[in-house]
Amino acid sequence: MPTFRVTRRRALFRGTAAPFLAVGCGVREAMQARLREAVLARLAARSADVGPPVAEPGQPTPQPNPQPVRDAPGLPGRLLFVSDANIWVYEGKSARQLTDDRVSRQPSWSFDGSRIALVKLAPNASNIWIMQADASNPRQLTQNDRRDLLRSNWSFRPGFSPDGTRLVYLAEETTHDLMIWQMNINGTGRRLWFSMPDFQGGMDSPSYSPEGARLLFMAFVNGVGQLFIGNTQTGQRRQITTGDEHKYDPAWSPDGSRIAFAMRERGKTDIYIMNADGTGRVRVTQAGVCRAPAWSPDGRYLAYLSAQTGSFELWVTELDGLEEGKFQHRQITRNAAIDATSGLSWGP
Repeated sequence: MPTFRVTRRRALFRGTAAPFLAVGCGVREAMQARLREAVLARLAARSADVGPPVAEPGQPTPQPNPQPVRDAPGLPGRLLFVSDANIWVYEGKSARQLTDDRVSRQPSWSFDGSRIALVKLAPNASNIWIMQADASNPRQLTQNDRRDLLRSNWSFRPGFSPDGTRLVYLAEETTHDLMIWQMNINGTGRRLWFSMPDFQGGMDSPSYSPEGARLLFMAFVNGVGQLFIGNTQTGQRRQITTGDEHKYDPAWSPDGSRIAFAMRERGKTDIYIMNADGTGRVRVTQAGVCRAPAWSPDGRYLAYLSAQTGSFELWVTELDGLEEGKFQHRQITRNAAIDATSGLSWGP
């Protein structure tokens, strides 16, 4: 995984958006479109060398159509993912589409499975929303859109607190890099919560532990993605991984005793599980093109995304063999071309 910094200002002043800033007025629509493409490209850069191949010249890009593979096992709970720029849910042995706006990303279940937090993209910003489990009653919680591009903000990765009263998310309202913010479930009380030194790469993937006392997140340290656990009461944090390999996409086990994550090593990305204190690391996948682990609510399964068939599809393994390091992997979807940056969320 390349060293990657998701920042609005960097997207504005680097890459394809910069020429538009130089030519002045009369190109607002074009500038907004190019800016949006630049930000999404940088978000997708996390999955560089792990994503679907580009269509051959002269050939149309296949239209994603998530379907279960033949003999796919029935799964407990409900799995959220993003395909073709919309949110889908996989339940039992079938997938159904929840949104049709083509701007919804990064869905996350509330702990009780009644609501979904998500990101909606705007031409020059992104906002945090929540909706009911059936996609009804959507409500926008942040107001990041501004007529002045330089005053627009970006928010990502929303996640519920266990009691459902607060959301944790990423934003860069007061910093260059993305940092961890918190707000009430009605959008009030926004505050910068956890931060790292600015201009170092920022933070990603914040999530509450099941009991709510700890916050798991990724942050860049000397250009390398490392995993941390923060105390939600005191604000203190502890780095639980070391080394030169990038670690990202961390996910709590349902009982908070273990953490699944993706690690990139020697050009390959696979899924690992370790104890919550960083010890006892076990490798789960061997394909080299995997990311976005998610635990089943009962802790019996681990879902993840793998591009070993050419594009990201949903896979799952039972965890009965975790102690011995033995796993049986099953492909669940085909033709889904799942957005790896949006990841997975497995709820009841």
